[in-house]
Amino acid sequence: MESKKDIKLIDNSYLPGEARNLLFGLINGKMNYNNLEMMKALEYSDNSLSDCTQGMIELKQTKEEITAMLNEANAQGLKVQLKGNIEISVQG
Repeated sequence: MESKKDIKLIDNSYLPGEARNLLFGLINGKMNYNNLEMMKALEYSDNSLSDCTQGMIELKQTKEEITAMLNEANAQGLKVQLKGNIEISVQG
């Protein structure tokens, strides 16, 4: 069985603080997942630790970029438009 679905996750305008809460909630969830994977890798002496570490670096950079954009929007009194889809594939 193979199926694929595109789901609209977000499509709305937000104040910068609201956008920050929403985006950082998603990013922090991913960071928590990576932390768990890193702990598993350390526990089992797995070689996948470098993948998790690289993922954390990229997520931190993304947070910094988002922070800069939202700070600028806030300083100018602007709203932020967020749009995002997620693609889910089930493969058998």
